[in-house]
Amino acid sequence: MTAPDAAFYKMLTHVSFRPIDAHHMAHWIDERLESVGLRSENAGADCVQWAGPRTRDIVRLARKAVDRATDERVIDEAAVTEALREIVEEEHDGFQMRWSNLTAIQQNVLRADAATGEALTSDRVRRAFSLRASGTVSNALSAFLDEGVLVRTAHGAGYTFDDPYMRAWAMHTVLTDVGITLPITHVANPTSEYD
Repeated sequence: MTAPDAAFYKMLTHVSFRPIDAHHMAHWIDERLESVGLRSENAGADCVQWAGPRTRDIVRLARKAVDRATDERVIDEAAVTEALREIVEEEHDGFQMRWSNLTAIQQNVLRADAATGEALTSDRVRRAFSLRASGTVSNALSAFLDEGVLVRTAHGAGYTFDDPYMRAWAMHTVLTDVGITLPITHVANPTSEYD
């Protein structure tokens, strides 16, 4: 809409919103939980850790975790992990369909990104996930960026899933052969440059 050939060219100001500070967001969630009579045992930080940095993803996980509160009205890491599992199960069919339409190389690129969060063109990662030459990996990454499946991390050196729940699904579903499954305590979704 704001491109040179579009209707609103030079008519609007571009405003960039950054993610809410992780500590502030975690504290806000904990306060909201306590305001309705629930006790948080680091639930806000756990929600941010798994779903961050996008606010809507964090809030979705926190809301689901409220349903997991124990009889003592406590929301802890176990409740957040169970909430994450439920969201992954709710989204399973869509993620599975998307996954089945990918080539083996594309699948391995996503598996590597979900598992490591490291530079996917490094020799170690390419060997561990049977990735071909770095040019092939770069082409897959470029396509995933264009499609919005992956986004660049905050420092621009790596990539992460746009949808943290798709990343969790990959960890839960397609990484068991390398020993990765949910729950994984405090494996952050690397901070990306969007909100």
